[in-house]
Amino acid sequence: MAGTDEISLLPSLMLLLPAGTAPVPPAATACVPSVTGTDYPVGPGQKYTSISDVPWDRIGPGDTVRIHWRPEPYREKIVVRTDGTEQAPIRICGVPGPGGQRPVLDGDGARNDPDDAGAYGTYGPMEGLAMIMIWNRDYDLKVHNVVIDGLHVRNAKNSFSYQRMNGATDHYEDGAACIRVQAGDNIVIRNNELENCGNGIFTMSQEYNEAHLTRNILIEG
Repeated sequence: MAGTDEISLLPSLMLLLPAGTAPVPPAATACVPSVTGTDYPVGPGQKYTSISDVPWDRIGPGDTVRIHWRPEPYREKIVVRTDGTEQAPIRICGVPGPGGQRPVLDGDGARNDPDDAGAYGTYGPMEGLAMIMIWNRDYDLKVHNVVIDGLHVRNAKNSFSYQRMNGATDHYEDGAACIRVQAGDNIVIRNNELENCGNGIFTMSQEYNEAHLTRNILIEG
């Protein structure tokens, strides 16, 4: 999807409705723990104060990372590199504020977790390509069955800077995205507000082999 300064994503199923039929927005889905996995609540008064406290390399099928709204934005990046299943996807969702506000993930001054040194594998430029990155650090594998919903992601483009793993400050790469799917299957991106990124949502497919093809992406809300 091409980037603009601000993106409002309409339900993808609207394109399938017959002429004259009023579009029906997707039903809101509460950001609640799954019955099949571990709950990782993030935010004020929660088990995890910051996004980087979540053990991202260990989340798995049915796990839910619930990011609670707070008045100040979260300035932390996310790398999703593990798999869910079709019946029990990994879910990263926003718990709204009292006025329905989505939690804000702000790329301006955001940091990569210095204690998560393996998140990007050996390919350093990946650090500056997104606020939320879906990719397996093994470049010949891809990520399966992930849901991202209810977040406000902004300010990931080359006019903004971020903190690299090694603590150095750098600018985002050209074409950086609010959400980037480097290679994935069965990815749902729903009910998010994406603002002021080089690309709102970027999905990559390359012809090398199946591991580099992105398939079954649903964007709605």
